[in-house]
Parts: sequence; C-alpha cells; structure tokens
Amino acid sequence: MKLPVCLLALLGWTGHVLALDQSDQQILCQISSGSYTMVGGIWGELETRLPNPDQTFVHLKINRTANRADLTILGKDQRTVFLALSNGIVTDSTILFKHQVAHPYPDIEMLGTADYVVTRAGNELRIKGAREFPVVCCDIPYYFAHTDVVATEVPAPTIRVSEVEICWSSSSNCTYQVQYRSDLGKDSWTDLGDPIRGNGAVICVTDKIPQDAPQRLYRIILIP
Repeated sequence: MKLPVCLLALLGWTGHVLALDQSDQQILCQISSGSYTMVGGIWGELETRLPNPDQTFVHLKINRTANRADLTILGKDQRTVFLALSNGIVTDSTILFKHQVAHPYPDIEMLGTADYVVTRAGNELRIKGAREFPVVCCDIPYYFAHTDVVATEVPAPTIRVSEVEICWSSSSNCTYQVQYRSDLGKDSWTDLGDPIRGNGAVICVTDKIPQDAPQRLYRIILIP
C-alpha cells in the first residue's frame, strides 16, 4: 500500500523575466538606421545619422484596452530619455502621435507641436515625424525631425532550466519512490528512476528536463 505524499512541488523552467500587465504590451527596440535633423540656431541645419549614444533604443508601451501608446527614445544606457511621446492613437499597425511638447532645451520655456507616425511591421518599428516650435530668435533651433528611423525588436530574455534536483530528509529503513507528471489534470504519475532506500540523511535525485517541457510536478512517496 502506498502511503501519503511527502512532497509535491511545481517547477516551471521556461519563462520571460519581465511579466507584463494583461492590458499592456511593452516592446524594446534597437535603432539600426535613420537620421535626426535640427534646424535653426548657430548651426543652421544639422543632420545626424542614427543610432548614436543619445539615440540608441526605442521603448514602446501599448495599452491594448484603450488603444493608446507611449513611445520613448532612449540613450545607449537605456535610461536617458531623448524624446518622449505620449497618448498616441493605435490603429492596426500604425500609431499616430500629435500633441504639445516642451522645447528640448530645458532653459527655454516654449511649447511646440510633435507630429509623429510609427508603423509596426513584423519585429520592426519605422518612425518619422518632427517637433516644431515658433521662431523667436536666430540662436534657438525651432525644428527637430526624425526621418526613416528603423528599430528592430530586442528579444525578451528567457530563463532555461536543464536539470532539477529533488532533495528530502530520509528515514532509515524506509523506501522512497520519486515520481513526476506534467499536468495534474491529464496524465498520470511516472516513476523517476528506481526506488531509493532511506539512510537517515538527505537524499537528492536529479532529473534532466526535456527542452519542450513547459512544467513538471514531482512527488515522493513511501512504498512498502
């Protein structure tokens, strides 16, 4: 007769490090090409090729319930914000941003208009648009534009467990059997190896996990 279960554990060995809220989708992309142009000021018109240390990544957050999105262009450290667009309207594969923004020079108190279009195609984002401000002085840039910017999605990190170790405190003169199953509601318990005789010490058994196994449950039973 089999005695009651001594141990029952659920182990999952494949999963994303970042868990997202059900109503939100977050995507991190790395800029691969494009240009950034600034017009006005002492430089006249200055064009910069992307990516550069100030503009390396794009973080896109989509609220699927409200069909709204926020987009942030980040520096190489993934923390420094170069541009932040909010409350974009999501329609199929296109996101439209059009709202007031502050001047990128922090010491200039001026509002302008941001007008951007973001298109999603597979694992790529394509970004174009500009921020435009009133012309108030020949030394102050008034137009800032992104042209033909392409950013490719960065794969989400995953954790892969290839082996599990099951340990328990054994009693002398007791015999144990480790068993496993993949689903409590579908399959049956399967013996993992041969029965093991207890010796009063901690006993450990290892199990190599198949690559396609999403989860596995274990139990240890006493057998006559």
